[in-house]
Amino acid sequence: MKTNYTLIGDVREKLKELPDKSIQMCVTSPPYYALRDYGTAEWEGGDTNCNHLEKTSGMSNKNTLGHSGNLPSTNQANLSGKIQYKNECKKCNAKRKDNQLGLEKTPEEFVANLVEVFAQVHRVLRDDGTLWLNLGDSYLKDKQLGFIPQKVAIALQEWGWILRQDIIWAKKNCMPESVKDRFTKSHEYIFLLSKQPKYFFNQVLEPVKQESIARSKRKYTPRNITKDKTTIEKTKSYGKRFVPEMRNKRSVWNMRTASYKEAHFAVFPPELAETCIKAGCPEKICAECGTPYEKVVERKKLNIKIEKSESERFSVNLKNNHRKIGGQYDKELKKNPLIDKGLQKQCDCETDETKAGIVLDCFMGSGTTAMVAQQHSRKWIGVELNPEYEKLIKKRTAQRELF
Repeated sequence: MKTNYTLIGDVREKLKELPDKSIQMCVTSPPYYALRDYGTAEWEGGDTNCNHLEKTSGMSNKNTLGHSGNLPSTNQANLSGKIQYKNECKKCNAKRKDNQLGLEKTPEEFVANLVEVFAQVHRVLRDDGTLWLNLGDSYLKDKQLGFIPQKVAIALQEWGWILRQDIIWAKKNCMPESVKDRFTKSHEYIFLLSKQPKYFFNQVLEPVKQESIARSKRKYTPRNITKDKTTIEKTKSYGKRFVPEMRNKRSVWNMRTASYKEAHFAVFPPELAETCIKAGCPEKICAECGTPYEKVVERKKLNIKIEKSESERFSVNLKNNHRKIGGQYDKELKKNPLIDKGLQKQCDCETDETKAGIVLDCFMGSGTTAMVAQQHSRKWIGVELNPEYEKLIKKRTAQRELF
């Protein structure tokens, strides 16, 4: 199967060229509803010399609400108080033809179009694959917050996707807003969706906060069980807790937006794409059946002696037993750290030949997903409406061709 290339054209048509169940994961960020015109329109009739621009009152609030990271704005006039007419040019009567998503007349139409796109993504994903969908919200008439990401997520659930998690991308460097009747918006959403209840997922770890480690070194207040075994009451402080240095990544991601000098807007942050790819796309798959190799971590059985006598477990001696057990636990953990067995085969195929997992981005934009996929030894396939971006994608991925 051909990989590391971009399909140029309407995503609803181009995804049909990919075979069923051929992709390990999809991470993508579609154009947000009613936020930006990327200048991909073609015009029929009218005056060929007309720019089809209408005057506005200045920079529209629609252009400042959030990251989109997809198509280049070849029409930069919208940043200087002018935008293209949406349907018909009032100056020359030319008719607009445009396949870009995000400029639909209603949110319902936008949601329906995305459901159509991700129905194709569902088809090309393996049964153990996942979709990581980044969406920002929009404001509609009468200052109504559209709740567009939530509407898309619910529509995808109703279509048949399993919505596993909503993740908050908290932007460290969000764009300022000159609003006076609400707070500045500084977050977007990432939805993790799967085809089946069981799917490939590689846990991503993050450092435990230093204050948690420092707190673990202090004596803490345990709980004691009284004779009736139902009432829990605090006892005086004793002992120390064991706190590991790493923990499962949380569902609020504090990440900066990113920029790319050859793109005229905020692009998909590499850190965000990296997190999704590490979690959702296997580094190795069986060359015959495509089953992911999974990371195996083991630890020897801890040698901890626990008193089994009920009278001792629930007596005043619990304090001493707890201290003894806790001390054994800490010593055993230090003596028997986790052993990383590496990536191991999970299928019964005779071959040990492997391939890299494939990442799909169906709104590729400037190629951040492709670049990050290559950096982490994955293959990729992109879909992009605007042909101008194909050069940028090739430039960003040419620095490290792996396959």
